[in-house]
Amino acid sequence: MTAPGDFTAGDVLQASDMNALPAGIVVAGSRTTSFTATAGYQTVLSVSFTADSTRLYRLNFVVSNAMGTPSSRMQMQFIDDLSSIKGRGYQGGLTYGTIINYATLTTFTTGSRTLNLQAYRDGGTIADFYADTTSPMRLWVEDLGLA
Repeated sequence: MTAPGDFTAGDVLQASDMNALPAGIVVAGSRTTSFTATAGYQTVLSVSFTADSTRLYRLNFVVSNAMGTPSSRMQMQFIDDLSSIKGRGYQGGLTYGTIINYATLTTFTTGSRTLNLQAYRDGGTIADFYADTTSPMRLWVEDLGLA
């Protein structure tokens, strides 16, 4: 595909060029109830979509109000229905109002996929994701184009 800015007058935009472009957000989900983490991974939020193994995807999770004791730590992972871990993250030092914006880039096996954001507390005595109708947790998948 010709890079943006490299086209010149008279160039023809091919179907293959268009198919290589990012498709944007392919699925989004939200949760309006809070989540309290315990030991062991638990699913916080899930979304389902049709994946194409030739595409690169950005996985995004946002919670605008996480809270815990000063020693609280939250482990998070993106995992699909094939038990393929797509990314892992860690958030320490949770205090009231901590904003978590967790993202990773990955590919998927072609087909209908379910993506889960899972979390567990691995320190401290409290680790919560707070959510309600005005401030939901969000999980979305973006198609960034050909991998």
